[in-house]
Amino acid sequence: MLLHNDATFVHHYKQLEDQFFYNVLQPDQQQLLAMQDLHDAYLFGEMGFLIAGLKPCVLIDLPHAVARLYKQHVLDQVFKDDLLPRGIEMVEIKGNVSSPEISLQGCFIVYHKDQKDIVQPLLSPVDSSISSNKNSDQQVISEPTLAKILDYPGSLPSNPHEVLCMMEVVYYTRETEQSAVQIITTFAALDHEVEQVKAHFQEYRTICREKLGLDIELLIRRPR
Repeated sequence: MLLHNDATFVHHYKQLEDQFFYNVLQPDQQQLLAMQDLHDAYLFGEMGFLIAGLKPCVLIDLPHAVARLYKQHVLDQVFKDDLLPRGIEMVEIKGNVSSPEISLQGCFIVYHKDQKDIVQPLLSPVDSSISSNKNSDQQVISEPTLAKILDYPGSLPSNPHEVLCMMEVVYYTRETEQSAVQIITTFAALDHEVEQVKAHFQEYRTICREKLGLDIELLIRRPR
C-alpha cells in the first residue's frame, strides 16, 4: 500500500532532503559536494520524474561517503512504502563501471523494474554499448547509452567543433517569483538538439503539473 500519492511523495522527499543536506551532513561532508548551494544536489525532482513514469532511472551520483548516508537517511525512508509498491528497485553499482566522463562505481540507481532492459547496462554491464579495457576490469558505458538510461534528450560534445555548439540545459522551479531558483535537473545538449530538448521539456512540464503538482521552467544557455 502506497504511503503517499505522487504529489505528496515529492513534497515528503524534499523534506527528507532538507533534513539530510542541512542537518545530517556535517560541514566537512557538505564541502565534499563542492557546491555553493546545497539545494543543487537535491533529487526530489528527478525522483518525481521517475514515479511519474517520465524516466526509467535516477542516478544518485554523490561522493561515496555522502551517498551511503543519503541512502540511509533519504532513500531507505521511502523505499518500502513508496518505491517498492510502484515497482521501483534500488541498486548500488559495485563493479568498476564508468562513462567517458565519470566513474559510476559506488553510485546508487533507482529504476523501474518494467524498464529493466533499458537500465541493464548499469545492472550487469555486458552490452555492445560497453567497452572493456583489457588492461583492467573497467567497463565503460557510452554517453548515448547513459543518456538513454537517464532520459536526457541532449548529448555531450565529441569533438572540438561540438564544444563550441554545447548548451547547458536546466529544468528548474521556484515557489514564488521572489523565491530562489531550485534546479530540478541539468544536462548538456548541442545546438541541433535544442528543438528536441524543448519537446522533451513540454512533455515533462505537462506531466509534472498533472501528477506532481510541480511547475517547472526551462533555461537553455551557453556554459559559463
